[in-house]
Amino acid sequence: MKHLGQTPPAPVNSFIVNLKPYAQRKTTLSILMVDGSWSMDKHGNAPVVAVNNYLDQLREDRNTNHLVGVVIFNDDFRVAIPVTPVHQVGRYTGYRACGNTLLYRSAKRVLEGVADSWDGLTEREQANLSFYFTIISDGEDNRSPRKNYPEALASYAIRGRRDGWVLACNGLGISGQLLAQAMSFDPALAETFDANEAGIELATRRAGDLATRRRAL
Repeated sequence: MKHLGQTPPAPVNSFIVNLKPYAQRKTTLSILMVDGSWSMDKHGNAPVVAVNNYLDQLREDRNTNHLVGVVIFNDDFRVAIPVTPVHQVGRYTGYRACGNTLLYRSAKRVLEGVADSWDGLTEREQANLSFYFTIISDGEDNRSPRKNYPEALASYAIRGRRDGWVLACNGLGISGQLLAQAMSFDPALAETFDANEAGIELATRRAGDLATRRRAL
């Protein structure tokens, strides 16, 4: 059974997506990755409200075929909403802030999963897909092993940007530009917001603006 808008009962250590069925026509894949570490706990239900507003933003863009996925990261990497056509996704309710900030490894798992599926597409199918990946974090990584991070992530980010993927980073009370630089995301798409409920809502709305082309690249 699919988890529509619900957090799976246990962390998922890989990000598996089959893009081929959706690549037969113009489709936008949007993945939102939200900080779920303990420092986000003071914001209460604000991340849940913001994620649902983000989903509504995509639903309202009726001229685009939207696929959406949501990932939460803390001590673990968790797929909160598997990649699904947005009109099939229910309300998201599964957020709980705890633990540390597994930022680099979580982002790498998303990009690795998309790349694995992307590489199996024809050039025409790849041309049909637009990929938007936005990370929202209120802190630097303090959990990924320093032996191979952020370099392992950066290699996927550099390759993805070369393929036209849109990789954005929104910082909450921390420089989005510094986070983007560490991960080799696009610094021109990095923004910094206040670390409060209004900042969370605005950072998430900016992610939706990218995916719906309301914000120019």
